[in-house]
Amino acid sequence: MEICDRCGAVIEDGDIRYLIRIVSKVDDGGVIKNPIADEEVEELIKELENVSADDLERDVYEDRSYILCPPCKRSFMKNPMGGPAGESTDDESVL
Repeated sequence: MEICDRCGAVIEDGDIRYLIRIVSKVDDGGVIKNPIADEEVEELIKELENVSADDLERDVYEDRSYILCPPCKRSFMKNPMGGPAGESTDDESVL
């Protein structure tokens, strides 16, 4: 038995459930707009000393997984970014 991470519905063993995995990775698009000058590197290192390793890692890469029941999966796939209702995707292929 599992619980839907979105609505809290009980998902019994053998019932359909969906694993939604969201990966966030830093990406500069292959272009560094403002390269850091050598003298700025030390200043940046000092600033980073006050940031936890976990926070730094989350800024670069984060991987989350959610279990959803079928109705929540359909709702999520129609509007994964949670924007206004008019911005949903009606593409049936994502269901």
